[in-house]
Amino acid sequence: EERHQQHQSFQELCATSAEYINIVSHIRKVIYQSELKADDKLEQIQVILPDDSRNADALEELNRIEKQTDDSLKDKAWYTIIEKKSIRLQNRLSGMTKTLEFDEKTSNPSLIEAIDYYRKTDGKVTQKATTDFLEHDEKEQLINEDGKFRRSLYKVFLFQEIATGVKSGAINLQNSLKYRAFDHYLIHRDVWETQHDSLLRKAELESYADFETLQTNLTQRLHDHFRKTNSRLNDGLNTYATITNKGELRVTTPKVYDEDADSVNLFPEDQFIPLVEVLSTVNHLTDFLGAFEHWRTTRNRNKSADHVFYAGIMGYGCNIGTSKMGKISKNLNPNELDNTINWYFTTDNIHRANDRILTFLDKLQLPNVYRKWTDINHTGSDGQKYSVKGDTVYATHSYKYFGKDQGVTVKTFIDSGQRLFHSNVMNSSEREAPYVIDGLMHNEVIQSDIHSTDTHGYSEIIFGVTFLLGISFAPRIKNFKKQHLYAFVTPKEFKEMGYSLLPRKKIDTKLILNHWDEILRFVATIKLKHTTASQLFRRLSSYSRQHPLYRALKEFGRIIKSIFLLQYIDDLELRQAIELILSRIENSNQFSRAVFYDNSQEFPHSSREQQLIADSCKRLIQNVIICWNYLYLSQKLYEKRTEEEQRQFLDAIRQGSVIAWSHVNFQGEYDFSPERLSHEWNFSLPEILELNVDEIWKSKTAGMR
Repeated sequence: EERHQQHQSFQELCATSAEYINIVSHIRKVIYQSELKADDKLEQIQVILPDDSRNADALEELNRIEKQTDDSLKDKAWYTIIEKKSIRLQNRLSGMTKTLEFDEKTSNPSLIEAIDYYRKTDGKVTQKATTDFLEHDEKEQLINEDGKFRRSLYKVFLFQEIATGVKSGAINLQNSLKYRAFDHYLIHRDVWETQHDSLLRKAELESYADFETLQTNLTQRLHDHFRKTNSRLNDGLNTYATITNKGELRVTTPKVYDEDADSVNLFPEDQFIPLVEVLSTVNHLTDFLGAFEHWRTTRNRNKSADHVFYAGIMGYGCNIGTSKMGKISKNLNPNELDNTINWYFTTDNIHRANDRILTFLDKLQLPNVYRKWTDINHTGSDGQKYSVKGDTVYATHSYKYFGKDQGVTVKTFIDSGQRLFHSNVMNSSEREAPYVIDGLMHNEVIQSDIHSTDTHGYSEIIFGVTFLLGISFAPRIKNFKKQHLYAFVTPKEFKEMGYSLLPRKKIDTKLILNHWDEILRFVATIKLKHTTASQLFRRLSSYSRQHPLYRALKEFGRIIKSIFLLQYIDDLELRQAIELILSRIENSNQFSRAVFYDNSQEFPHSSREQQLIADSCKRLIQNVIICWNYLYLSQKLYEKRTEEEQRQFLDAIRQGSVIAWSHVNFQGEYDFSPERLSHEWNFSLPEILELNVDEIWKSKTAGMR
């Protein structure tokens, strides 16, 4: 009887606290979103939980009852709630479940059997329904106290398993961009087996075909770095790396340039160049507007004037809006602007326009001033958060960055010459690491030798894949407490040699060797642009972490990561180069905000295609200004009379940045001409003053009653 009273008390609380129940339901949904990281889940839960005394009272009461109630009663109460609330879910998902085509060969057989039964019975399930896909506790809940089958609860379980299975790879779709079987995204197995050698040559992977040979080379490199780094630490030669009494490694990196030193403004201070003039000047030299081609290439059409394209680029890139741009601009036909945007503004066209500017900059000598190494192009990337107005399926909520709103992440890439060679718009809840490879593989003009990101932009798998792609991955490492080293021998062997820095454990070379051909197939798929890296990683990581290819790639990545970490600890010049390129990308993020200034710097576009166009136009404007700045500095350098003046000017350029925009006027000009100061709006002031708003409102409310 006491247990029954507890159960009843718990049920009454849930029944009377409908709002609180809804909150708990939303929290459970957030918890089960496997694609979200833990921090993002906490942020979303903070948004869901209001600061409300009623909910606080309900929570206090719930905590009191929970202390007196065992788990079985709580579970029964929860299942009762979701059963009663399931009608809306059934209405939305029933038709979808009957329509979607699942890949039976690569999916969980018991779940496929349950879906087939659901279709055959047209959703009218009975106690004969398949339950093999359910946990034991869930199966027990399907029969109520009266011995009746709980059909609604069964459907909830089925829909939950389908949703979880699609995301995790337990069940795959036949026709989908994101949720097919992982093997379908790779080069077809038959093609890989019959054209194995030729595909390796095309992907420039033939030198890695034999893992045992590669292992010999990597073993030598890794152990040499262990010896050198430990030797310099023990001898006190590495003055910026120390091991504390607790055995923790601390690494410091002094600044390359003195931030407190007086900086010289290299650009005009007494004038502001209109953005449209900068666009026109750079287009005259690079013809980037020539990259804008009509959708219908089979018919010859009269292309719009250049100024119409400038208006469209500024409308998108400055976030003014193309419609507003057409209404506030002189000598511009709004209909012609709309027509030009509809037929010429595509992501491919704008990417090609950016590439034309990058190709032109490659001909200049001045960008080489910023290179740390003359024969190595060091690139970097970073993500920047932007809020999105309106409803969109591509943006996600993040209390930390957007408050109660939703937003996206814009991933931008820069090279040592400060050219912005790629950008992408991605879901803010996704990890940035896979998109690093997308950016490195996308651009044909800029080839990266070393690439750096911040700490959150890397994973062990990224180390392994970039190595096989011929790119050295060099992220900034903030906290060495969380980093682990690995070796081809046990930690005990290195400890006996007197090493202070020891590996965590031995590399599992057998695991790598057993799946080496699949690793090469995976990398060749990316290198030959059969599928993007982000798509492959998204699908691979959605599977269980016990996926053999995932574990093999991670194990191989640990070798490359360990080599890099030892270099990072021992090489001050490398750490400074990483800090420098990341400071450049952070500066470019501020530049992005300055260009994308209107509409509170929020994306007004709900579709991803429009977001990509807006971001590409923003990057085009940035590259145009960077190009203009290089031309201006080159002209000033040419005008210096003596070699000493030129050397001093070059030194000022090297310590500064070509990413500067204070001399560019983004926001147009104000017109104080007499004709613009006329009173065009004739307000009826006497009549306005006599308006009785209270009487008007009373008559309105009376009519409503």
